[in-house]
Amino acid sequence: MPRGASRWPFRHLSQLLRNITENWALYKINPGSFDGANGSIFLLFLAYSLGQVATANTTTIQPLSSIATFLATAEVFSGILILVIGGFSILTAARDTYREDLQDFSEALHDVATAIDKRIQAKYSLTALQLEISLAVHRTSTVNMLRRWRGLAELPEEDGQSTPPDPA
Repeated sequence: MPRGASRWPFRHLSQLLRNITENWALYKINPGSFDGANGSIFLLFLAYSLGQVATANTTTIQPLSSIATFLATAEVFSGILILVIGGFSILTAARDTYREDLQDFSEALHDVATAIDKRIQAKYSLTALQLEISLAVHRTSTVNMLRRWRGLAELPEEDGQSTPPDPA
């Protein structure tokens, strides 16, 4: 997992807790900052902050003062920013997983090519080069596939006809 990818949910939760605390503290300092915050319950400000981050009007609380409006706007922008960071963290984690899978697949293909090479040598007493020479005239695509699996350069194809590799 990429560095920091597992921490973004905790950053989001700490930002949300900070927003709740700031709004609640502002209400405690100046009750006229918010309209509809009767009783000043902390959970009411939790619903308010979740509504601000999700850009949904979930409570009756409305900011009245300029500081409260600024805090509400900052919550919306921080929610968008955290969403973008979370999305990129997930995409980075998926890319790194794909990269590891691709490396494993590449190693498995190389192992298969090595096993085919050994099987041909044991069964037909041919080396890979001798097999390529015998196949190259009619089956260049097969030869190129075997060469790719072994990590070698492909043979050039010329107008459907190819020349066998030079054994030297």
